[in-house]
Amino acid sequence: MKIYRIHHFCRVAFLLFLGHFPTDAAIITNAWVPVFKGVDYTTGQADANEPRLQKVFAFRVDLLEPTVQFFSTPSNGTNEPMETDGQTTTTFVNTYGVSVGINANFFSPVTTIPNDPRDLSGLAISQGNLVSTYDSGYPALLLTRSNKVSIINGDLGDYSAYWTAVAGSDRILINGVAQLSTCTNSFCLENPRSAVGYSLDKRYLYLMLIDGRQPGWSDGATLYETGQWLLRLGAWNGLNLDGGGSSALAKMESGSAILLNKPSGGTQRVDGNHLGFFAAPLAPVILAQPQTANQGLAGNATFTVTAGGTTPLRYQWRYNGTNISSATSSTFTRSNLQLSQFGYYSVYLTNTAGSVTSSLAALICTNPPSAPSIDSRLVLANGTRQVLIAADPGRMYSLQVSSNLVQWLTLTNYFNQQTNFQMLDVPPVNWPQRFYRVRWSE
Repeated sequence: MKIYRIHHFCRVAFLLFLGHFPTDAAIITNAWVPVFKGVDYTTGQADANEPRLQKVFAFRVDLLEPTVQFFSTPSNGTNEPMETDGQTTTTFVNTYGVSVGINANFFSPVTTIPNDPRDLSGLAISQGNLVSTYDSGYPALLLTRSNKVSIINGDLGDYSAYWTAVAGSDRILINGVAQLSTCTNSFCLENPRSAVGYSLDKRYLYLMLIDGRQPGWSDGATLYETGQWLLRLGAWNGLNLDGGGSSALAKMESGSAILLNKPSGGTQRVDGNHLGFFAAPLAPVILAQPQTANQGLAGNATFTVTAGGTTPLRYQWRYNGTNISSATSSTFTRSNLQLSQFGYYSVYLTNTAGSVTSSLAALICTNPPSAPSIDSRLVLANGTRQVLIAADPGRMYSLQVSSNLVQWLTLTNYFNQQTNFQMLDVPPVNWPQRFYRVRWSE
């Protein structure tokens, strides 16, 4: 016996928005995105609802990741006071091949001449070698060879246990409390900022930059606000580095440094010292899979994937497992949809470290199909019944069964890509009769 019916029923969708911010949000911190092994990147901003516009760029480094190694500008081999040769931040990244670099110590003289000798203010250690001695009034960030981190306010005398050190002006975050809220001199007020900090458990080190002195883009931050930003990002203690026109943050991409921020002077300053780190490349990681789409004929459908991993990431969208020509970005749109384009979509991502393929996302046609047909006459061994269905492709169907035409049980939900579909059904022994129907799900 056979029966075929089409029932149109509504699908109710519940959407969960992760990382969504209302339009009137004043402060935004975006999700961390993995970019190297043990290293994540994010951005943030304060909009016009806050006292000033701010654009924030930050890296979070897992100090337990064994492939991460820190590095700062080495000595130029001369005696004090000119301990290093000046470089822009991108030149620092390119010269030493570090994955990320940020400007560090205050220095003099301030010139635009590359490789010009610089006198550093405060402690600097590069690969275990003392580059600049501790100066009173310049607290310093210290890292051991095994990436144990601390901030000091006084001279330790012996620094033989440390691999890397850079100095700044003020401790702007102390045990979870942002500092200098009442300071009103020009240095404490809004300026471009570079800062470092570490988490309560000392597992993560943060490198952060806030652009400034650029109306309409970013006005900068006070020292107190800089400490607040470090706290938002996850730091528990933090140090203000050289800022102003020196503030610059860069990372390595495809063998060459790219600048992530907009220096306040329009171009990078030639700085006296930088803090950077080496990190291993990370294969693509899918953070948000492409989602199933429902659309009618002649409509448009867009698929999007969110991914991390060492850039550049390369994308290749596929339809039913076959590459789509010129579909090579994180978003793919099908326009003026035809019935032959409804099916399964996925994206294949690659970079220098590996590859990954997304899950399948169905593009389902919402136009009503013609009535399907069902044939269940063929009975195989052990009472197994072969159910043959002919239905329009590109739609989502449910195959249901009943013993009394009142109560229906769904055997399977399936997306019909071919004209014909079949399944094997083993009826229970206590069912004297069995009816089948197909329901179309819009």
